[in-house]
Amino acid sequence: MWSSSFWEDGPGLESARLADEYGIIMGTSHHEPLGRAGIEWQNQYKEYGDDNTWSFLTNSEAITEFWRNGLKRCKNFENIITIGMRGEADSLLMSEDTSVEENIEVLKKAIHVQNRLISEEFHKPFQEVPRMIAIYKEVEDFFYGDETCKGLRDYEEIEDAIWLLSDDNYGHLRSLPQPGGRAHRGGYGMYYHFDYHGAPYSYEWLGNVNLVQAWEQLTMAYEYGICRMWIVNVGDIKGNEYPLSFFMNLAYDYGTWGISNKSSVAQFTNQWISQQFPAASGEQREKIHEILDAYMRLTSQRLPESLDETIYRCEFHEMERIQEEIKEVQKETVFLHQTLPEEMRPAFESMIYYPVLASLNIIELNLAAGNNAELARRGVLAANDEIVRMAEKVALDQSYVEEFHAMEGGKWKHMMDSAHTGFRGWDDNDWTYPSAKTVYPIPRGKITVSFRGNNAYHLGAHWQDSSTLTNEEMLRPDCNKIILDIDSRGNVDFQYTVHCTVPWLSFSSMEGKSCLKKQSRISLEIICDKEQLSDEQAARIRLDFQFDNGAKTWSEVKVKAGGLFSIQDKNIFIENEGYICMEAKHFQRKKDVNGNGWQVIPRLGRTSDAIKSFPVTKNWEMEKDRPYVEYCFQAKYEGGYLLCFYIAPRNPMIKRGTMRGSFCINDGEIRWFDAVDSEYFAEWQNETWSYGVTNHVRIVKEEVILKKGVNTLKFYAADPNIVLENIVMFREDRPMRVTHLAPPESWF
Repeated sequence: MWSSSFWEDGPGLESARLADEYGIIMGTSHHEPLGRAGIEWQNQYKEYGDDNTWSFLTNSEAITEFWRNGLKRCKNFENIITIGMRGEADSLLMSEDTSVEENIEVLKKAIHVQNRLISEEFHKPFQEVPRMIAIYKEVEDFFYGDETCKGLRDYEEIEDAIWLLSDDNYGHLRSLPQPGGRAHRGGYGMYYHFDYHGAPYSYEWLGNVNLVQAWEQLTMAYEYGICRMWIVNVGDIKGNEYPLSFFMNLAYDYGTWGISNKSSVAQFTNQWISQQFPAASGEQREKIHEILDAYMRLTSQRLPESLDETIYRCEFHEMERIQEEIKEVQKETVFLHQTLPEEMRPAFESMIYYPVLASLNIIELNLAAGNNAELARRGVLAANDEIVRMAEKVALDQSYVEEFHAMEGGKWKHMMDSAHTGFRGWDDNDWTYPSAKTVYPIPRGKITVSFRGNNAYHLGAHWQDSSTLTNEEMLRPDCNKIILDIDSRGNVDFQYTVHCTVPWLSFSSMEGKSCLKKQSRISLEIICDKEQLSDEQAARIRLDFQFDNGAKTWSEVKVKAGGLFSIQDKNIFIENEGYICMEAKHFQRKKDVNGNGWQVIPRLGRTSDAIKSFPVTKNWEMEKDRPYVEYCFQAKYEGGYLLCFYIAPRNPMIKRGTMRGSFCINDGEIRWFDAVDSEYFAEWQNETWSYGVTNHVRIVKEEVILKKGVNTLKFYAADPNIVLENIVMFREDRPMRVTHLAPPESWF
């Protein structure tokens, strides 16, 4: 599309002849009409005149003959002919100040000429020549028209052509034919992306795609009648073998892998692993499956190209949790690499080992950079340890690429040269590795005390500082252990002593000595059955510090635990640290209508499963009796809370449409929300869309009033494109701590 011509890179027409021999149907891209590659016009325009302008207003005669020769070249092979016209290099056809109507008129003129050329050049009836018009990006505006004019969809000369709809470049459908609408004789196609060059971020390195999302959106497309032709953009096939294989299987055998099979991706993965690694044992295949699942989940939470040190946070142990997952996956991947039969090494190295380790290394690099930035913000010397980790990860990144290019005698050399992290714009023009921040010790004794998983810290006793760090994590039913960190800002070593008298709390150490630049870590653990803590308990802990230069200071922190006595029901979500957090799949009950309603789709969410209403062709907005799922949770206080729905960043199902959902609290009035505003459109200039595709989530916020104690929330089926992943509530007077992912749920 960008720098080569399938038809002319030769020798002669050998590429086309060989493709035809293999039974491959050929075609050109969405901006390359009548079998002509994008670069050919500027290379050949002198054969048709002196004007190199790609304009059907001023240079139509030359372009017409250029198109005619494209048809002559490809007509003896099996092709789908692209019609319509866009600007060169995937750009606008006309300037931005031209009207929709002006663009439509030029397109009609071009299509009329193209249809005539097809009729003249092909030796079969015009209706038997497969034609396709790609309704991509700005062409969508011209297809639908606006209040001033009718769009191309009412143009009789494209009635027999396939209308190729598209996703938004990030795997979310842009629009769908509506049930009961006017049938289209040519049928519908879908142009889908596993690789993309464009805003807000390009992603062209590896197949970092959530296949369950692809299954969910592509099956939805099929159910709405988009089944004449599917095209997937994979960039370089190397690195995308796994998702491409799934796409082709789903398209070829929809009955097996389609909407009726909610475990489609898991079953396909098993089959694909067996096909690629037939000599592997059952246990090894199971491990490969687990690795692929974790790789797909971790890398699709935020694509490597768009990662930087600000994405993942220390709050709620987010960085720690991700790091622990990564370490486990890395260990299993290396072990398999060492133990698989020799004959399977090339396949494993190129399709599993390299993509997994290289991608996870990029996440680790940015986690180290995030830790470095956070510790540097506190001014502690431990920040410098993260600089060492960052340097190790940068060296590893480069060595992984070199190792891949050396595989099989250089068979895939340069295939992984794409820049793949730290993009500051839409492409790799000014990409960088993360920057490191060095902390120099101040010339005196100075400590910081902090609880792991929270960015608050204490600097020791000071006449202006009477605050006490409080940790509430052990109020969670599943938490019995927390960590207290002691760091140094200065160049004076110190000793510390811990004082606490409560009988239910133990410490990994009660005293210690800190050497310059080293972090001290104290584990605090509940040593009794939590049920014995019949009331909310608070332990006050004093830490005394003696510096080697004779200076002294102290710090006091508080730990809360217990409190389970106040929980009024089992299997209920509880408020902890000011938050009520629920995964969508953990509803307490649900109501279906005629067997239809919400279903859990495994691995559809960023961190876990998600729920979606079925059938996907049913919009429930106007129905009186609607399916719902119900959640039970306990609030500590009565009053105003902010309710956040974490939903997948889907687009309205019709252009300029709404995307509505509804809920109620405690069986009160049903409230409606729209997941997009009236100005929404699926392009990088729209902040809502850009945030959604970059972070792989959209957060809808609503203000609610809760009562103290047990509350219920019902979430109703409405727009079938609503996919719910998480629900988070927190008090309006207590701002939410910033994380990339939703905070972990807490339930009893």
